[in-house]
Amino acid sequence: MPDRIFLAPPPPKTDHLFYKQSITTTEQVINVVSIEKIVFLTNDDLTNSLFVSFDSVPASPTIGGGLNSVIELAAGETLNDFPRGITSIRLIRSAGSGNVRVLGV
Repeated sequence: MPDRIFLAPPPPKTDHLFYKQSITTTEQVINVVSIEKIVFLTNDDLTNSLFVSFDSVPASPTIGGGLNSVIELAAGETLNDFPRGITSIRLIRSAGSGNVRVLGV
């Protein structure tokens, strides 16, 4: 009879991050301890795009695409269920200001 391996589910997370703030044309950095997944990151502004980067990549509206590049969320757009380990979230707008909401676990 072959050996059997039983994998237990990972223990439940004991930490989470919730952030709600108005973001302008000045980069905001949210430092986190142990976030493994962005549940949602919402650009609540109905006019201006939001530029998002993680860890040491500057959140710049002028950086083009590529591996681990800046993500642009158009007005009203949401990033959902994004499994990525991070140490910081960087947020900026190219114009205007508007609220951003983030939930991470």
